[in-house]
Amino acid sequence: MEALGAELLDDSADLRVRQALAIVLGSLPGEFSQALLVDALTRCTGPPELVRSLLVALGELKEGTGAGDFGAEDVPHGVRDPSGLAVRVRGPLRGDAVAATVPRLADADIETRRVAALVLRDSVAQPAVREALLGRLPVETDDEACGEIGAALVVTAVDVDPSDAGRAEVVRVLLDASRRPDRDVTRFRLEAGLGSATLDSAEEADVTQFLRGDEVSLQIFALEVLGRRLREGGTMAPADQVAREM
Repeated sequence: MEALGAELLDDSADLRVRQALAIVLGSLPGEFSQALLVDALTRCTGPPELVRSLLVALGELKEGTGAGDFGAEDVPHGVRDPSGLAVRVRGPLRGDAVAATVPRLADADIETRRVAALVLRDSVAQPAVREALLGRLPVETDDEACGEIGAALVVTAVDVDPSDAGRAEVVRVLLDASRRPDRDVTRFRLEAGLGSATLDSAEEADVTQFLRGDEVSLQIFALEVLGRRLREGGTMAPADQVAREM
C-alpha cells in the first residue's frame, strides 16, 4: 500500500492513472487508505486536477464494503471527478482529513476551492470547519464557491438552537454574503435554508431591508426568503411594512 501512496505523487506517472488511484483509495473503508490520501493531499503541489481528485477521494462516500459507488453523478451528492469518474461525496471528514482539506479553501485554483467547500459540507458541525468556512466566505471572490460554502453554513442557521451565540454569527455572515450584487448563485443556494431558519426580529428586519433600492436580484431573494417563512408558518414582517420597503 505504501507504493500506492508514492504513485500518487509520482510526477512521472500518468495523471489520469493517479487520479483514478485516488478515487479507488477513497472508496475503501479504513484508516490506512485515508492516511495515504491525507499525506498526498498535504504534500501535493499540483497539478490542480490531482489536488481536486484527492479532495473528492477524501470526501467520497464509504459504503463499508470496499466497493466504490462509481457512476453516481445523477444521484444526490453525486459529483464528477476531474478524471471523469462520477462518485458520491457525502459524510463528515474524519481525523486529519479536515486539517488537510481546510487550507484548500484558499487555493489559487477556483475549481479546487469549489471542491474543497463541497467536501467540507457535511463536516460543518465540527468547530474547526465552521470557523474556516465563516472566515472564507467574506473574502471568497467566486460566486459558486461562495454558494457551496453558504449551503454548508446555512445548515447551522436551521438546525442550531436560536439561543446559540455561534448561530447568530453564521446568519450575519450569510446575510452579508447575500447582500453582494454579484452573488446570484449564493442567494439561490441560501433561499431555502434561510427561509426555514428561526430568525430573530433583527435578522428578519435585515432581510426585509433587501427590498429597498434598485437591485432586483436582492428584492427577489428577500421575497423568496420571507415567502418561504410565511408558507412554513414562521414569523415575518407585517405585509404593510414589506410593501413600504419595496
